[in-house]
Amino acid sequence: MAMPVIINGRSFELASRLAQQLGVPRQTIHSACKRGLITSITLGKYRLVDVAEAHEFVRKYYRRDVAERMRRVWRKRKRKSKVKEK
Repeated sequence: MAMPVIINGRSFELASRLAQQLGVPRQTIHSACKRGLITSITLGKYRLVDVAEAHEFVRKYYRRDVAERMRRVWRKRKRKSKVKEK
């Protein structure tokens, strides 16, 4: 397992690995970075995310109950569209 990278005294981790550790979708971390809620550095195709800010973002803003409810709604919609196609 790779260690976080320390830049100017702040630790940065790959967005995908950090999302996995926090138990949130990777896209949630990427969206927060694009909106400027979490500091990130892009190196080629990789995005390094500030670990402390990501933890704070998930603690303050990520609503696990709402996210899970929306996943169930979208799963139902996908199933209904597959049934209609047949």
